[in-house]
Amino acid sequence: AFRYFRYSQASQNVFDAYRSMFLALEAALDHLDPKRQGDSEKDWLRRALGSAVRRGIDLSGFVASSSKDPVEGFIDAHYAAVRCPVFHAKAAAGHVLRPGSLRDHDTVLNQLLAMQKLVEHLMKSVFLAKLPQGGFYHAGFGHLLAELAPMMGLLVCVVDCPTIDQLNVKEDNLPDGEGLPLRFEGRTSGMTDEWTFSCEMKCAALGFDRIQSLRVFAAPNNHIFLGPIADKFNRTLIKTDLNLQGISKLVVKVRCVLRNIHAPRRGFSS
Repeated sequence: AFRYFRYSQASQNVFDAYRSMFLALEAALDHLDPKRQGDSEKDWLRRALGSAVRRGIDLSGFVASSSKDPVEGFIDAHYAAVRCPVFHAKAAAGHVLRPGSLRDHDTVLNQLLAMQKLVEHLMKSVFLAKLPQGGFYHAGFGHLLAELAPMMGLLVCVVDCPTIDQLNVKEDNLPDGEGLPLRFEGRTSGMTDEWTFSCEMKCAALGFDRIQSLRVFAAPNNHIFLGPIADKFNRTLIKTDLNLQGISKLVVKVRCVLRNIHAPRRGFSS
C-alpha cells in the first residue's frame, strides 16, 4: 500500500497516479479484509469497504444521495464509472476515460483527490502511519493573499522578465516590457484552495506587439508569512509567445493554488 501510494505521488500522468492510488486502496483493503477463494471482485470490494466504513472511513464524497448505502454508492458512482474505465480500454463495454482528453483528465483528477483521502485514512487507522502534516488553513492563506494583493503586479516583457532584484538596480526600469496592476479576484469558484488574480491590458498602449514572458511580482517585505509568499511569486517566470497584432485587449488570469506538504498533488500532465 505504501509503495503504490508513493508511486501515485511521484507519477507525472494523472491516469498513472490514479491507478497507483486505487491499487494502494486495494492493498490496504486486502490487509483489512482479505479476499477469499470464490469471491468476485465486487463481492470482495463490497465486504472490504463495509469493514472500512466500520473503521470510520467516509464514502459520502462518492455518493450523490445521502439516503443511499455508501458502499453501494461507491461501487456505482466510482468503481463502475471511474475505476473500470481508467483500468480498461474496451469502449464496447461503455464509457471509457481516455488520456489526452481534458474533460477526462479533470474527472480522473477529482476522483484521485477523493481517493487519496480514503487511502490516507486507512494508512492512519490500519497501519498507524504518521503522514506529513502542517501548513495553512485555506481561509487563512486566502486572507494573506488579499493582504499582499495591493503590493503585487504583473510584468510582461518581450524577453525574459527581470527578477525583482534586477528591477531594483536598473536605472531605466523596464526597457523591454511593462509593469501592470494585478487585481485580486478572490477564491476561484468551486475551490477552497485556489484563488485568482487578473490583469487587463490594452495592447495598443503597450508599445510592443509580442510577449515572451510574464512574471507576477510582489514587493519584498519582512513579514513572517507575506515575505516568503512574495519571494515565491518573484521567482516564478512564465514563458510564452503571444503575438498581440490585431488584439485590442488582453486579459491574463493567474491561478494561485495552495499546496500544503500533506496535500495531494494536482499538477499532472494530461
